[in-house]
Amino acid sequence: MPNIKNNNDEEELEFIDLEEYAALGKKPGRAKAYKVRVDKEKVTFLKPIVTGEEILSKVGKSSNMFKLFQRIKGQGKITIAPNDKVDLTKKGVERFSTQKQNVTDG
Repeated sequence: MPNIKNNNDEEELEFIDLEEYAALGKKPGRAKAYKVRVDKEKVTFLKPIVTGEEILSKVGKSSNMFKLFQRIKGQGKITIAPNDKVDLTKKGVERFSTQKQNVTDG
């Protein structure tokens, strides 16, 4: 992966695959893009902080119909609300999964 220097003289990668970093136990640094698996699909974000709704919309889903879960290596999964902010540079962020919400009558 090619590295470039940003204004703070930190190396910035072209992209980081979060699943690979989690498997290696590495903390992701700064990157131009972050590759994330949501269910069976790989999607790319161009910023390190995203909301639950942004993650769902990348895979054509909405919070009206689906719940979002974040898998953290060694910690299991946690529920991510639509307005929750997810830091993709946090160590251990592995992948995301969705589950169709149960719709019940009144």
